[in-house]
Formats: sequence, structure tokens, C-alpha cells
Amino acid sequence: MEPSLKTDTTKILKKLIKFYKERNISEEEEYEFTEGFVDKYLSENNKASLLRTLGLTANAEAFAQHYLLKGEASKGVNKLVQGLHWMYKYIQLQNFYTRTTPFLVYEFGYAMGISWLLGKDEILETIMAKFEEFLRYEKTTMVKHSFHTSFLYLLYKKDFTSLENYFDNEDSIYVRLLVNIEKSNQELIPLLIEACDNHLIRSSAMSNKVIDTEFCCLDLYPYEIFCYLLVRKKMGFETPIIPHKLMETLVATADLSLATYHPEDDVLLMKILSLLERGRV
Repeated sequence: MEPSLKTDTTKILKKLIKFYKERNISEEEEYEFTEGFVDKYLSENNKASLLRTLGLTANAEAFAQHYLLKGEASKGVNKLVQGLHWMYKYIQLQNFYTRTTPFLVYEFGYAMGISWLLGKDEILETIMAKFEEFLRYEKTTMVKHSFHTSFLYLLYKKDFTSLENYFDNEDSIYVRLLVNIEKSNQELIPLLIEACDNHLIRSSAMSNKVIDTEFCCLDLYPYEIFCYLLVRKKMGFETPIIPHKLMETLVATADLSLATYHPEDDVLLMKILSLLERGRV
């Protein structure tokens, strides 16, 4: 379902900023929250749930947005990158031959967008390959809904011609962005503004009103738009200033080069992976 752009996205943006900024969770509470999940599933000898713990990136991105909005840029960016690595391992360990779920589509989009913007080529290539595997089982779902994950996949592949194989709605903002990718900045600005509105309308703030809520991770970071602009930049276009409040938040303007996170130093992540790989749970 393509959302109505008559919705007041300014109110949605303010709601999201208020929610994440006021989510005052200490580092101790944050660690205990994650550690608690691991301990619970270990005690239950529940491998499936322990694997899902890797997919709890919504927690990492929520903390990331909180820190960024509070002006703690380095902490916020590192939490964002941590979330990517956890999600990457979660997707990498999925076996679509025995189990698949359309909800993974959101997680794929998150992992694609952030790894692309961080220049993590190895992670991005792995995610794209796993997405192609996923498509063999969920292609109907992907075509029925206009998902930004398909948009990012086609953008990465530079495939702007076979859109009908991925979208059944030619009026989707994603389709229109792809077919107009070579337009001038002036011609493209209205579409980019609409894409910002679309990101907010499909955010978690609208989960009780919009069927196709997509941006459960990073409501305030329009990574799909940044990836689109990155591709255009490589095509020789200047990066335009998009006159939309979503692009002006402390989350959207975060400097990703501040990241110092290294997965091998993440004790909890290494513990989970070690247990999964050794089949102890």
C-alpha cells in the first residue's frame, strides 16, 4: 500500500525525535537488557531464540538515535555500527531453505543501507547474495509490497529496467526514483522531498495506521535516500540539499567516520557467535 502523502509528516518527525531523545537508558541498563536476553535463552537451551538475539538491532539503533539526538555523536555512531554487525551475522546465519519470514525484508534493507554508506563492501556483497537467496522464497511478498529493500537491491545492481519484476505499483516512490535517476537535481528535488515524507510515513510512529511499516530500524536516518544520492554522485551529479526537516536532524547529519567499533572487541557478540558455531545451544 502506497501511503498517503497528505499526512502531516512534520508531526511524525517531532513525535519520533521526542520519543528517541527522551528514551533515557543508561549504558548499564542497555548492557543488562541485552545480556538478559542471552542468559535467558542460554538457560532454556534455545538456539533459535539466541540467533534471534543477533537480530535485536532495533535496540542498537534506538540507542544510537538517542545518543545522536543528545549530541553524543561518537557514541551514537558506534552504536549504529554495532547494530550493523549484529544484524549482518544474524542474516548471514539464516537458512532460508527451512525457514523464512517477510519480516526479514526490513532487516535486509537496514543492513544494505548502512553497510553501503559505511563502505563495508564485504558485508554489503554478502547481504546482497543472501537477499537473492531470500527472493527465491519471498518474491511474491516483495512484489506485492513496495519495499525499500528491493529499491536498494536494484540501485546496487544498477538495474533500472526490470522494475516490474520487483514492484507491482508503477507509481511507487521507489520506482519513480529509479526511472528518474538521471534527471537534474532541480527536476529530482520534488521526488526526494516525497521520499523523505515516505520514510516518515512508513516509520514505527505510524505502525498503527500504515500497513507497510518499513523503517522499524532507523526511523530518523533515511539511509535509502543517502544511498540513492551516493549512486548519483558516482554518475557525476552534485549532491543536492534536500529542503526537508528529516535531513536536518542530528541523526541524519551524523558523521559516520566517527565510528571506532570493531566486532572482535564486542565480548557479547563473540560469546553468542562462539556458542552458535560450536552448537552448544
